[in-house]
Amino acid sequence: MNPELLRNLWLELTPMRRWGVPFTVAMVMVLTFLVQPLAPPLMLAKGFAMSGLGLFALFSIWGATKAMNSVTGEITSNTWDMQRLAGHRPWDLLVGKVLGSTSAEWYGAGMALGIYLLARAASAPLWMLPLDLITLVSAALLAQAFGVFASLAGANTVRSMRRPPRGMGNQGAGLILALVIGSSLTPFAALFLDTSAANELMVHWWIPLSMRIFLPLTFITFFGWVVAGAHRLIRAELQEPVRPWTWLAFLGFLTLYLYPLTVGWLFDDTNRSITLLVCTAAMVFGAFVPMLLLGERKDVVRLRSLAAAWRRGDRQSVLTQLPLWTFTLVGYVACVAALGVLTVLSPSVPMLTAFGVALGVLLLMLRDIGLVMAVHLAPRPSRDPGMVTAFLFAIFYVLMPILAGAAGDGFSWLLMMFVPVAAVLTDHIAVTALGLTALAWGVPLVGATWAVARPRIQLALREADD
Repeated sequence: MNPELLRNLWLELTPMRRWGVPFTVAMVMVLTFLVQPLAPPLMLAKGFAMSGLGLFALFSIWGATKAMNSVTGEITSNTWDMQRLAGHRPWDLLVGKVLGSTSAEWYGAGMALGIYLLARAASAPLWMLPLDLITLVSAALLAQAFGVFASLAGANTVRSMRRPPRGMGNQGAGLILALVIGSSLTPFAALFLDTSAANELMVHWWIPLSMRIFLPLTFITFFGWVVAGAHRLIRAELQEPVRPWTWLAFLGFLTLYLYPLTVGWLFDDTNRSITLLVCTAAMVFGAFVPMLLLGERKDVVRLRSLAAAWRRGDRQSVLTQLPLWTFTLVGYVACVAALGVLTVLSPSVPMLTAFGVALGVLLLMLRDIGLVMAVHLAPRPSRDPGMVTAFLFAIFYVLMPILAGAAGDGFSWLLMMFVPVAAVLTDHIAVTALGLTALAWGVPLVGATWAVARPRIQLALREADD
């Protein structure tokens, strides 16, 4: 059997939890009965169903908060390196973390789910019960797999800071969070599972689907992608070469997933399909560039290793060491270029506006990349460069837009300098759509930022050569 899963089962399913969890579930059911002892059987069954659903939400969310500490907690307790050296396969570690670290929560969630299904059988058609089971289990698995993914993604940060992550590392805080979110979501989940409106509501995706089918299908699909991403991160932790194909495949999938849900009334019928597809891809790639830029490693050691592989002509090493934000940025640039071509082929005010906004966002991305590199590759970097970067971003994306917006309509061009999307809300659509505003203000900003970042990058590489 999976050794990592066995280890987590032994750590999580202690005798106290094996007896305490069923006792807690039983006490909640007794209280549910005492609240309405003289209620009709159907009303009592609905009460048990609501209590079971609430307990399932509580255990699932609590398990997700614990999953967020599954790797980072072991890094701070100095046990993660022992697991990396134990010769475990990546899948063994992943299954052990996703299912083993939350096994106590699944122990209680299974009991709560059983009570919910039995109580639901008294008032709902039997064919709906398997669908309810799939929906709830897939949602819980997705939340807990994402918790493990987030823990792996934050491993480098916690390793460098050598202190537990704030908030999620505390089980008491995780329990409070589970109580708050679980109590908030339970009424909505009960309404969704109990009403027939969800069956009648159709989602116009690639094919028309009932919401009761579309939602679990989405949960299962994204669970698979999150697991694939976590597997990639575990391989990187085990010093195995990882290539960007999984990430690029996910971006392509997300584009195709969101494309049918994108509103298409902005564009005429002649170029509607291809334009919407390019705009959807631009939104997907553009949203992930800043996330990856802030989340991935940006230290001098990685830069020097990448430069050394480039000089050797080792293309495989370059491919595996390049940060994912570079591939995502290339994809976004391709989307902007495609929008430019479509604008030339079929010029219109919406097309020009979309191209102007996309071009402005691209220039802001280039500025932000130079800003991040300048902060992280400084000759004497800050002890916490992430906080410095967050402070600078707050100035550019919060303070400056507020000041520009408060200046009045006559200074709307100043707002576009910091928020290109504001072009859609102004009277200067044609000017901004042509990219003049983006070029006039974006190019100087990019040039000024890279004037600071470039010498720092060259200094880091020169010290590596020496």
